[in-house]
Amino acid sequence: MTNKGLTRLAVFLTLLLIFVMWFIVGQFGKNFRTAYEAVPESAALVLETDNIGLSWKKLTSEPGIWSSLGKHDYFRRAGMQISLLDSIFSTKPELRSKLAESRALLILLESEGEYGLLFVAETGRSLHALDLVEISERHFGNSITLVKRKYRDYNTYLALDATTGLQYDFCITDGLLIGSFSKKLLEKGLDQLQSGKSLLENQLFARLRGTCSSSVDSYLLANLHNLGKLFNSLTLTRADSILINTFNSIGGWMALDLYLNEHSVILNGYAGVEDGAGSFLSKIAGKEGHVPGIYSVLPSNTVGLMHTSAALFSSHYEAVDASGSKDSMAWAREPFLSLLDTEISLLRMNLDDRSVPVYVFRCQDQLQVKEWLSLHGFIQGNPEQIADGLVHQMNNIGFFKSFFSSNLFTNTSGWGVTSGTYYFFSDSKEALDFIVRLQGQDRTLASSDNFRQFANHLTDQSNLILYMNVRESSEIVRRFLTASVAGNLGIGKGLLNDFGGLSLQLSGLKDLIYVSIHLQHNPDYKEESLIEWKADLESTAVGKPRILTNPKTDEYVVVIQDVNNKIYLFSNNGKLIRKFQADGAVLGDVVAVQAGNQEDFAIMFNTTGQIFMLDLNGRPFPGFPIQLNPQATAGVTVVFDKDWADYQIVVPCTDQAVHSFSFRGRPSPDWQFPRTNDIMVVPVEHLVVGGRDYLMLTDINSDIRVADRSGNIRMSLKGSVERSVNSSFYLNKTNSKGIIISTDKSGKLFYINSNGLISTTDFGDFSPDHYFLYEDFSLNNAADFMFIDGNRLIVFDRFKSKVYEQQFAFAVNTKPYFLNIGSKRYLVIYPDQSENIYLISNNDRILLDAALAQGNPFDIGTFGRTSRIIMLTYSGKEVYCYRMN
Repeated sequence: MTNKGLTRLAVFLTLLLIFVMWFIVGQFGKNFRTAYEAVPESAALVLETDNIGLSWKKLTSEPGIWSSLGKHDYFRRAGMQISLLDSIFSTKPELRSKLAESRALLILLESEGEYGLLFVAETGRSLHALDLVEISERHFGNSITLVKRKYRDYNTYLALDATTGLQYDFCITDGLLIGSFSKKLLEKGLDQLQSGKSLLENQLFARLRGTCSSSVDSYLLANLHNLGKLFNSLTLTRADSILINTFNSIGGWMALDLYLNEHSVILNGYAGVEDGAGSFLSKIAGKEGHVPGIYSVLPSNTVGLMHTSAALFSSHYEAVDASGSKDSMAWAREPFLSLLDTEISLLRMNLDDRSVPVYVFRCQDQLQVKEWLSLHGFIQGNPEQIADGLVHQMNNIGFFKSFFSSNLFTNTSGWGVTSGTYYFFSDSKEALDFIVRLQGQDRTLASSDNFRQFANHLTDQSNLILYMNVRESSEIVRRFLTASVAGNLGIGKGLLNDFGGLSLQLSGLKDLIYVSIHLQHNPDYKEESLIEWKADLESTAVGKPRILTNPKTDEYVVVIQDVNNKIYLFSNNGKLIRKFQADGAVLGDVVAVQAGNQEDFAIMFNTTGQIFMLDLNGRPFPGFPIQLNPQATAGVTVVFDKDWADYQIVVPCTDQAVHSFSFRGRPSPDWQFPRTNDIMVVPVEHLVVGGRDYLMLTDINSDIRVADRSGNIRMSLKGSVERSVNSSFYLNKTNSKGIIISTDKSGKLFYINSNGLISTTDFGDFSPDHYFLYEDFSLNNAADFMFIDGNRLIVFDRFKSKVYEQQFAFAVNTKPYFLNIGSKRYLVIYPDQSENIYLISNNDRILLDAALAQGNPFDIGTFGRTSRIIMLTYSGKEVYCYRMN
């Protein structure tokens, strides 16, 4: 080769080498952008994870937090959105695996007054837009469509899911995958990326992020000022609340390690306040925390608490006064704070169906505090006795309103009481009486099983504590949030039922603030209980006590019997109404009836030899007690009619016949005394179908007779069936197979039509001892089929689809029943030997402490139409009425 040829070859090889080097450097040596370069300045929260696949798997594991959240539409939709993203990559496992192991950010931010999520993942060279186009075209056809669009210098894509209607906007650029279900949020992320500024350039943010532990999967970083704006946008206006003002004025960042398991969400880390921020939070930095002693005096039904120190309050109001704000109570507040010893708190407690605020101050000298309040005219009149303390009526309630918020108290007068070293103030005297009474019974927050379990995660010392019993606070939270937010999140619809405590603790360090947040996932939450009243009998109690609610007054009456057959009636406050001697033990149930055209409330029950009907004062109605001859073998049944004068009392007797009496205590005229093949040990059941009365008679051998309200046999059954001893008859509301339904000893559902023909259908195999109920459990205006057999509860809908199932640790041998609690309806189930009494609805579950009954019979009821749950039980001669929530 000539020199000229060699020269040309050398030039070609040099150019080729340069091209190859350019390609390698351009494609494999490229410096990709970091995820934090796409975080907009309006970000309120940033969740960072180094392995998004593992973090999502932990969150959605069963049984866990996501299983509780996923019951509700808002979070179910969020799960669908994430599933859409997952399905796009599911056809390429190697690509899906790389993305799962990538560092990713989930950013909550504001755009034009609305909040949404922006997703940013560092994908490097592992993902290209063409990959997604290929996946969409090859594997999804028309079900997922990708539409290419342009924003500034970026190629963006819109993913459309034809099945769900979901839309997702995303862009792949500079080694980042940026996406959102909001086009505006995607554009905000791209605007930030184009600006060339990174959040990591913020010195405070970088310092705090550097404190995050390498041993956790995820971190939560919060811009405190933007978080305050978010908080304000979600809540109703409470402009003078310290808590709201605190969020409004905070500047700085918070970086928290995230620990997640099926029982808890725990966030620990540090907050830094920006220079010049004069907020309540900034006063904490550099101040030593204290050990709270207040848990031992707060009531066990505390649902919310803000706890801090008098010194911190003083610092806050010094800044308020220095700012020139008008404060008519400044002259009194600082001298009063100087009399306190470290602790000052605002608590909220549930009282019946209300949430009541109470202030609690720890005093250096409680007498000195009372003297100061009296000297300055805040105490008026003479003290009144409550429980074990004296309560004072307070003048100038505005003084106490000035501590936290003037919106807290609704009454114009207030009350104060001292207890130990603490002074309590509220605008509800009933609340203070309740607190003092609970302290005397040692029913405090410190003694609560639920709180003790939760308190294991609280730090010993802190400057500020915010605590909420999440489950019991749904109504407070709903009223605090805007209607749209509460509705979207499902607040008030059972969203919070599986959660226990939520706490935020702030502790001052030299120039940072230690932050600890704990959310407890507690689906086995136990309702708190306390003694409402106690009464004594003359002899040992026997049988099941009964709670009967007066529909006119919403108060209840208690009926109980002792071993000497003496019957006792107690009022709802435990006062003895009447006691009298009966001829024997009560048979069957004690029932409440309307006994006249004035809708008088009456109590009815029977022994073997007598039928009693009593008014609320325990006095017998005219014609009662009815003397039975022959004697009764089961409890009475009231056959109602439009005209109360035609009410009948029917009772099975030893002559194998059913006897009938009027409400005037006389035998029913023209009664035909329907008979069974053997004696009956269960009451007659009364159904009305198409205006006709059906009296269902079942003898000890499960043989069935059907009579009308005159005692004539209405129909003869055509076919053989043995009804389960624990099953009742119901009017069929599901189909036209028959007018009456029940179950036989094998658990088969049988129908009885108007001609007496019997047909069956099968829901599965059940034992002869199963219980069967037929009511609207699903709350969809259609009756469901409920089977309780052994330790299983199974609910089927009208299509025989299983809609609910639960297994208990022990067998259920007590007949379940339904109970109305406020506006909700619950199925009450008590498995033998269980620690819990279960109150179950389609979207809620309440656990009551069965240990209070100590193995004795009990009854569960409510105080009228309120949601206050009570338990009536006894031990020996002592009768106890417990308030269970």
